[in-house]
Amino acid sequence: MAALGADEETIEQWRDRPEETEEEITLWPENVPAVRLFLALGTQWRGSGLGGAGLDYAAIPPTAAMMEIPMSPALFDKLQIMEATVRKELRRE
Repeated sequence: MAALGADEETIEQWRDRPEETEEEITLWPENVPAVRLFLALGTQWRGSGLGGAGLDYAAIPPTAAMMEIPMSPALFDKLQIMEATVRKELRRE
């Protein structure tokens, strides 16, 4: 987390968080490709000099191609929504 710009306090809060429990969610079929791609991009987050982190957009097309998921503006929008949600949660902690 430090490599992504997190300070020591944030790292300690993350380490001390209670274990999360798994809960079942309902995923609409039209969102399955976006969620699959987002999860596959889990190791493609990059930190910025401004202390933020985000997906490495250059990794999206080749990952989608390997997974045989056709790219579209709608799919990219869904990825950005999930990315923004993660960023918001990281800032909150």
